Amino acid sequence: MFGGPPPKPSAHEQALARLQTRQTLRNFVSLVGFLYSAPLVWSYVSKLVRN
Repeated sequence: MFGGPPPKPSAHEQALARLQTRQTLRNFVSLVGFLYSAPLVWSYVSKLVRN
């Protein structure tokens, strides 16, 4: 309607988008792992300090 459809992304732009997606997923998995393990580590350390 206003100038037609946008141009298709270049191969370079597609590769950058894939890299950004992988990095985002890697960060998400790392965050989930940290949030899962933090209470376990906190409990272990607190038991070491008490005894």
